[in-house]
Amino acid sequence: MHHPLDNYSEYSTSKTLADALDIEIIKPFANYSGAVCGVIGKTKCKTMSELHSKYSAAVCHETKLYQYGNSEIQDNMVAVCAGGGNQVFIVEEMIENFEDM
Repeated sequence: MHHPLDNYSEYSTSKTLADALDIEIIKPFANYSGAVCGVIGKTKCKTMSELHSKYSAAVCHETKLYQYGNSEIQDNMVAVCAGGGNQVFIVEEMIENFEDM
């Protein structure tokens, strides 16, 4: 039922979350069953800890950060894929998009 909201538009879940995190959207990415469900953009945050704090504030509760990489955000570039950002094909497409930029 929520699949149409996943598709990139003014009201999509990933765009709305990116807006709440003050991320400047550069482009949508991640095709999932016909919906383009993620966004790539620039953040003013310099570290994952800083972005994590903004995320917890945006969703109005404490969240957990599982930091698997560097704590610094490279070139201020981030990806948002609400609800499915940890799926392998999403991560692979995100990496491909960053390599092309």
